[in-house]
Amino acid sequence: MAHVSLTPESFSALQEKVKRDPETYREEVLQLKAHFDSELEILKISPPSDVRGISALIYFLGQVGPCFKKEFAAFPDQIEGLLLNAENLHSDLRTSLVRSMILMHNRKMISSLRVFPLFFQLFRCPDRPLRALLEGHLIADIRRLNLQGRDQKLNRSLQNFVFKMLNDPNPIAVRRSVHVMITLFRKNIWADQRTADVLARACLSGVAKVRQAALRFFLGVDEATEDEEEDEEEEISRSELHNLRRKGVVSSTKRRRKLERARQMLEHAQKMREKKATVPTSRAILLLSDPDGFAERLFSQLQKTVLPYVVRLLHMDLISRLISAHQLFILNFYPYLMRYIRPAQSRVTLILAVTCQSVHDMVPPDVISPLLRHIANEFVRVHRPEVTAAGINAIRQIAYRCPLAMTPELLAELADFKREKDKGVMMASRALIQLFRAVNPHLLPRKERGKYTDMSVAPLAYGQQHVATGVEGVELLAQNEGAELPSDDSDWETEEEWFEPKSDNDSDDSDDDGTADDKPDSTTTDTTTTTTGGKGEGEGEAVKGECGSNSDEEEEDGDEEGEGDGEGDDAMSVVSTSQPQSTAPRIDLLRPLTDLEFERLDRLKKRATLEQLAGTKRSRAMMNAPDLTEAIDPDDIEGYRKPERLTAAQKKTIAASKEKYVHHRKEKKGNSTTNEVKAKAKPLMQVLHSRKMRSKRNRTMKERQVRNRKHQERMRKNKRMKAHRRTS
Repeated sequence: MAHVSLTPESFSALQEKVKRDPETYREEVLQLKAHFDSELEILKISPPSDVRGISALIYFLGQVGPCFKKEFAAFPDQIEGLLLNAENLHSDLRTSLVRSMILMHNRKMISSLRVFPLFFQLFRCPDRPLRALLEGHLIADIRRLNLQGRDQKLNRSLQNFVFKMLNDPNPIAVRRSVHVMITLFRKNIWADQRTADVLARACLSGVAKVRQAALRFFLGVDEATEDEEEDEEEEISRSELHNLRRKGVVSSTKRRRKLERARQMLEHAQKMREKKATVPTSRAILLLSDPDGFAERLFSQLQKTVLPYVVRLLHMDLISRLISAHQLFILNFYPYLMRYIRPAQSRVTLILAVTCQSVHDMVPPDVISPLLRHIANEFVRVHRPEVTAAGINAIRQIAYRCPLAMTPELLAELADFKREKDKGVMMASRALIQLFRAVNPHLLPRKERGKYTDMSVAPLAYGQQHVATGVEGVELLAQNEGAELPSDDSDWETEEEWFEPKSDNDSDDSDDDGTADDKPDSTTTDTTTTTTGGKGEGEGEAVKGECGSNSDEEEEDGDEEGEGDGEGDDAMSVVSTSQPQSTAPRIDLLRPLTDLEFERLDRLKKRATLEQLAGTKRSRAMMNAPDLTEAIDPDDIEGYRKPERLTAAQKKTIAASKEKYVHHRKEKKGNSTTNEVKAKAKPLMQVLHSRKMRSKRNRTMKERQVRNRKHQERMRKNKRMKAHRRTS
């Protein structure tokens, strides 16, 4: 039996040979295994100072262990026993033990239920490279195990273990464990209710880094998950950038531009790869099992705990999204926000956006009305255009979500700003007027209601909801029976005949009430049918409700309002004339619809939408209404902002800071280039056929030798002169 040296080079050479022919090298491998057993006993007594040999031996045995499963049956237990006391070991030895364990786990010598909890516990080690190695392996391996099918037993046990890790006294281990769960959720591996609940508990953690990471996850803010002592690193391949730098020896501006462009391409490619397999974090908010209790605990933590201002903003943003997504009632949250709603507050546009998205139609209007008055007092009645525009935009967003909170006096005051000289204030005021023309025109002053406003429109009473009684827009099938429709979605953009008025009379009718033969209204008729809360309506009364009014009382109110200005009568006359056209029985009440009918109905809805978009500005404004499920951008609250004009001094400063462009051939003014520089710019064929090149080609062998000898003598002479200058 030959002697085997304990060096990394000898192990790498022996490793390849063992994998090719294990039986031939059985004795050498068993000898090394016995040597490891003796070293293991020494490690238990006193760890050595030089661990390079034992580290290489452990990694080698992990590589060749699967070839001798019977002899290495106890080897995983030995490695696991060492890792349980990993905090007392050398860093290189810990890394070799973990890599050996990963190799054996990949070759199924040890189960995942033993490896993963052990790796989560190793996050406690004060070893940054080791934690990065463990985190990458955990994410990649759990993802690999769930590619073919969900391993519910493994996922449930790991989730339970991570749930216990949130109470670990080591903050770094808690943070790494939370980051693993966040990454697995975004990659759609652990995107379930249990993971969302665990991460919700992390938002209430006592560790600041863990709390902020969980809050940013629910808000969809990307965060670099490094340890608290680490700096953020670029998420690109260092080896690729290194190869790019080594391509050219000479450093130049062109090389730097190529390197920067390549770096941007790598970053973009990596972001696109990560984006393909990610899950929107808004889904985590919807998956919470107890959103009401979670929001209450967050608000209690916000009130009782002294937090940095940035963290308080994260709390307020998440609470508002929970309120909006789950229609929660946290009435004390709105007076709390009023403390921060003032123009001098830092990041006040974000606070206004948080306030707007925390309002929904189920919040009592009595709670929202003081909030609107507070915004008007602090922002609108201030003689600063950008502040006034932000206040009006915030009031518009709140009024869109809860129109019953608006009062006629406040709306009349805000409507007067449409004549302001500042464009941002004027646009904000006109947007608010357009909103109430479509939502509740009765609140507007008579002069602001517009010519074609449908005065029969009125918001639902508090607590009243739309209830669907059938398939939405099903009457479009009866109205367009026998009509040929485009078969492809791309044809809708080219077929102008679908949304052009068919005649002058039809165009007049569509201008009167903002619709075209009630076709746009038909897309929402089923939801407006039972808005009065169940008064025993039959089929005929349900069809009657499709014509635009919510109840008989609202029709009478619309007539009374329309008598003063003559606009409501026209609108109601159009509605009354269109009622006999909808007396046919509904198809969905007689029989089930087929797949072809559903497909045809989708195309008819798109046709009605295009007709509505081609109508008045008011209909287009309603089509572009904000999405209540999405977060509000603070830039939308700020609105239009006129670019500031630069003064003469600022322009001079900017011009002086810019580097003056100088052509590389004309660095000195008044001097031309040399003939050598000009010769380099000549075309190649012109240079090849020059007199100098022809004379070179026609030289004899003796002439070439003479010129070469003279050149060598000249070079030696120059070399001696340079050496003489150095010594002198």
